[in-house]
Amino acid sequence: MEQLSVIRALLPHLSIDDVRDVDPDAWWQPPTAIVGSTGVVAPTPELAAVVGRFLRTDSNATATEPAPVLAQWLRFYGPREAHRPAHALGIEQPLFEELMHDLSESDTVVIGTLIRGVEETQVCDAENLEHLLAMLRRAHRPVFEPVPPQRLIGLWAETSRMTMNRFDPEHLVSVLETLFGYPTPVQLWESDLIPARLREYYPAWLDGLFKESALTWFGSGSERIGFALADDLPLFFPSGPAQDSDGDDVQMTELMRILRKRQGAEFWELSDKLGLSSEDLTKLLWKAAWNGRITNDSFETIRKGALTRFTATPVSTGGSSTSSWPGQRRPSRSRQRWAATRPLSGRWFALGPVESGESSPESSCDPIAELEMDKERARIVLERYGIVFRELLQRELPALRWSRLFRALRMMELSGEVVAGGFVQEVPGIQFALPRALPVLGEDNPSGQVIWMNAADPASPCGLTIGKFYPNLPARVPSNHVVFRSNELVMVGRKNGAEITFLVDPTDPDVPRMLAPLRNMVSRRWNPKTRVAVESINKIDARESPYADALVRAGFRRDRRRLILSAGYR
Repeated sequence: MEQLSVIRALLPHLSIDDVRDVDPDAWWQPPTAIVGSTGVVAPTPELAAVVGRFLRTDSNATATEPAPVLAQWLRFYGPREAHRPAHALGIEQPLFEELMHDLSESDTVVIGTLIRGVEETQVCDAENLEHLLAMLRRAHRPVFEPVPPQRLIGLWAETSRMTMNRFDPEHLVSVLETLFGYPTPVQLWESDLIPARLREYYPAWLDGLFKESALTWFGSGSERIGFALADDLPLFFPSGPAQDSDGDDVQMTELMRILRKRQGAEFWELSDKLGLSSEDLTKLLWKAAWNGRITNDSFETIRKGALTRFTATPVSTGGSSTSSWPGQRRPSRSRQRWAATRPLSGRWFALGPVESGESSPESSCDPIAELEMDKERARIVLERYGIVFRELLQRELPALRWSRLFRALRMMELSGEVVAGGFVQEVPGIQFALPRALPVLGEDNPSGQVIWMNAADPASPCGLTIGKFYPNLPARVPSNHVVFRSNELVMVGRKNGAEITFLVDPTDPDVPRMLAPLRNMVSRRWNPKTRVAVESINKIDARESPYADALVRAGFRRDRRRLILSAGYR
């Protein structure tokens, strides 16, 4: 009775008496029906009759519930159309659906559209489905020889739109899409991040997007902002805007109440409603902005604030008045200086829930909806980088970091939207990539294109572990710059160009192109410098450096021990 012991082990909820009258030789299919390495064989109609008879028996007449027996039966199979098990077991569809409902509630089986191309609902044992999905995941992983970390530079340059060499408003839209949700110091947006991606950039293009689209900016820490479309803000702040650890003070609470009630207000409206001086209101507005609680529909407000370091010049009226309005006899230059330090442009709006007591954007989401939100977040970082891994996402907002997105990335792998593996050497842990990114990552044909970026750019390797493959990389601070030719680091600038390190020969024909970040400092359309002074090149006084002649030919002039690039050079 060896066969009988096998059946009893596979269907422990059946007693020997349930199957004693059935011919044991007819209980299973020939050995060709063996499934996997478990030794489990497919049951035959004879065994189906035994199980069906048990399921039809009144549960009150047996000591065993029928649902676990059906669950054991389903373990013989993968996904099957929902009507087939009931037909094979000879039980009525209502009874089968009742039993399946109980098994679904206990997560023993999965019910739904499980097979691609088959619209009919299927049922499957949950553990079997998990094994099938794992097999599918392994089958979809591409055969890809891991590449050196330096290949990431070319990939990130392409996904960041640095290699397209365009200069039009339409390209600005695609550039911003790759940067959505990335927080960075205010001044870097128009001084470095955007100019590194457009051959020419005019601030009026960004102003136009604010007027014609749902583009908005949000604060993420002191003097740091990111961009997003208004409807996408919950992707970056799933728990709502940040608040001070000590809670809101009376003025902040009243400010938020006014902005929500009036659906936006201008500076002087808020001053009158709150009864605050322009100086105190300026401080309050920027505090709320850096916490991600309010925004302004004009980017000019940000530009002016950056130029004054978001500090309001005190109004000196010669008296003790706390009126918001300046004195009528103040000299013109003083009035201009005073006005430039107030965020007077545009209208201020509240971000987040409409009412203070309203739940956060995801607090009422069901697990499926929350997973879909995480998939959208994963798509944002995948579009930015092409490939993501744990360390890379640590410099993103909390909502876009590895711990939150890992499950969504796994699900996207199962659907074929991303692939997983170890594509880049020296990067610990699993990596997820867009399928179209792997050919770019695998290219071993350097284009020779020279690209530059700020050290704090999202495309910059500064601050990452892979940076050890570029020993001369500078610290990840806004005053430093790096220049690459294909994947090769060729120039490093520190302290806004005061210290330069070339990693190529002085006769290299691309040296003038490698000076692009310095040229950008004096030629950019927003807040250009009047000049850039290079004090040392490869730790040698600039005038004495063997690179000095190349810089002079590129537009620099000698000045004592420095080389100067003036704003007049384009």
